[in-house]
Amino acid sequence: MVEVLKDYPADPAKRPLAESIIRSSFGAEKGASYALDPTLERRHQDWAAAFWRQNWRMSACVLPDAAEEEEADEQPTPAVPGGAETASAGDDTQPGETDALVAPATAEFNRFMDAALDRDLPLDLYAPAKHEVVSGLIARAARSVVAALLAPHLWSGEHGSGITRLLAETEILLAWLEITGSDAYEKYQSYGRGKAKLMHIRMKELLDGFPADPPEYLVKAVEQQARKLDGEWGQEFTEVDLSATFSGTTIRQMAIDTGLKDLYDHVYQTSSAVTHGEWSPIEEYVMQRCMNPTHRWHLVPSPRPAFASEPQLGAY
Repeated sequence: MVEVLKDYPADPAKRPLAESIIRSSFGAEKGASYALDPTLERRHQDWAAAFWRQNWRMSACVLPDAAEEEEADEQPTPAVPGGAETASAGDDTQPGETDALVAPATAEFNRFMDAALDRDLPLDLYAPAKHEVVSGLIARAARSVVAALLAPHLWSGEHGSGITRLLAETEILLAWLEITGSDAYEKYQSYGRGKAKLMHIRMKELLDGFPADPPEYLVKAVEQQARKLDGEWGQEFTEVDLSATFSGTTIRQMAIDTGLKDLYDHVYQTSSAVTHGEWSPIEEYVMQRCMNPTHRWHLVPSPRPAFASEPQLGAY
């Protein structure tokens, strides 16, 4: 142990073994302490909970520096294929209509952000899973709506169904998590982290399979994944669940359990048909009828990459 640990963490070759020794030694010492004093673990947990819960009221969140955000804003925005400059001839979106829709959506998102960071509202930093999951799901939905409103060429039944489905799924999932209990939020997070760990393992296998120098972007991607998973230590305690969903139930059953079956039937399910590439929406949006009667009026792909925008979809 001394030979491995004496130059830790300077020697990269010894680091994995050294960290394994540190983890096992720490766990053994902790277990022995709790065995000698059965009340010690409870006292440790109570102290940690009191410490973290006080911090939410004592200090505000520290967000990235404004200078970093300004630098990011100054980066040139890439042109969006099919955007306002290249809209199809049938696009009847009026000038300024996009801004009129984006402004209230952005204002609503900012109102939500203010509430999420309001220290007058209760937040348990010792068990923050509910706050993190609810905030994350709502922020994801809001960002997706703003992104769609900024792209009028997506305001069609075909391309806008993804956002519609996302919003319905978010409402059903939030309602189901609320009635299921606090453990469901932690299970939701653990399931996602397990999937990320599995993806990291697969990416490492891909990296190791290169006969020569692998692409730099792949190396960086694997390194970034490892950092997000808290290194080998964090991954060691992350369970990989291969179930189809984190909850063990379907989104349909979640909708039934929460009284949102109508939302599932009329919004989620119809939008899912487009997302999953079922034939009915492909026939409606992607194909067109050949007008040659000798061809038996068969269907052929439409040569247009996108249909005209439907402004009422953006307004909805």
